[in-house]
Amino acid sequence: MKRFLFLLFVMLLVPRVCYALDLSAKYACVMSLSDAEVIYEKDSHVKAPMASTTKMMTALIAAESEKWDEFGEVSVNAQNQEGSKIYLKAGEKIKISELVCGLLLNSGNDAAVAIAENIGGSTQVFAEMMTKRANEIGACDTQFMNPSGLDEEGHYSTAYDLALIGREVILNERLSEIVKTKTMKIENAGSDITYLQNHNKLLWNYDGAIGIKTGFTKKSGRCLVSAVKRGDVVLVAVTINAPDDWNDHKKLLDYGFEKCSTKTAIKKGDTLAKIEVVGEHINLVSSSEVKAISINGRIKECEVVLYRVKSPEAPINAGEKLGEAEVYQNGYLIGTVELLSDREVYENKEKESIINKILLFFKNILH
Repeated sequence: MKRFLFLLFVMLLVPRVCYALDLSAKYACVMSLSDAEVIYEKDSHVKAPMASTTKMMTALIAAESEKWDEFGEVSVNAQNQEGSKIYLKAGEKIKISELVCGLLLNSGNDAAVAIAENIGGSTQVFAEMMTKRANEIGACDTQFMNPSGLDEEGHYSTAYDLALIGREVILNERLSEIVKTKTMKIENAGSDITYLQNHNKLLWNYDGAIGIKTGFTKKSGRCLVSAVKRGDVVLVAVTINAPDDWNDHKKLLDYGFEKCSTKTAIKKGDTLAKIEVVGEHINLVSSSEVKAISINGRIKECEVVLYRVKSPEAPINAGEKLGEAEVYQNGYLIGTVELLSDREVYENKEKESIINKILLFFKNILH
């Protein structure tokens, strides 16, 4: 009996690594978009080469730059890149935004280098920009040596970091539209047209798929970052070195959606702020409810940001709109509500007293 209790004690103390899913992936992660909470992971903090999923950060730097709508010129270096291409020609000029489409849909290594050279001046400087931006969003176990994801010493990430980067891609309005597009055409300054088709098969065969990026090299194996939206829930899934990545992602995402639901985070009538008018305190209450993502029954804390709040003057009516508020979870907007006064405030207490007496008089008569 003592031995049994001792073993039980040891089992409780030792952290258990439990992979509930049968995956081909060496590393994996599923994350909620709204609060960046990890729902499932398999060695998600182990550093590994990540192939063309690198291009998510290349695209993010481009989307956040001032050169998005500018034309970039293709160099001989960009034209001569090995691996997947959109077959750019040295000397041709094409918008950075068009290059990003070729980067994300057809995984063009030539497009990656053209973007890097036109924004950073060189691929080396651009890779440093990529690493810095990754660290800013919390992807601190990531280092980029090039903008394409071709194998190179010191070029690595983790499943967790790629989920964070994928989250930023979906939160970016420019990129979120591109990564969910199945087919499109891009055009250079000379009106030459290139037709593109997204490599992400989940867009065709998994309900709610909205991106993001595939990747493969001999060193990294098959890599995939996906995003799926169902109702109010958006999940980002990552696999690295996964021979059966398409099926892995279906398992990961199915599991994630089983664990997620929506719950009321703010109720209609909840007090979100307080103000003072002519010496009277007014509660600013929510005009409607806001739902948040619940994982395993838990809701992460929400942040309420007030804006457009008036500097009110009496008189104020009960239910009068005095401002608005945005509700966030870990930087992700989950709802916007109006701020309403919970009571009346008259211009002065003397007037309030007279009106209250009149109301009380009629109330007594009616009863």
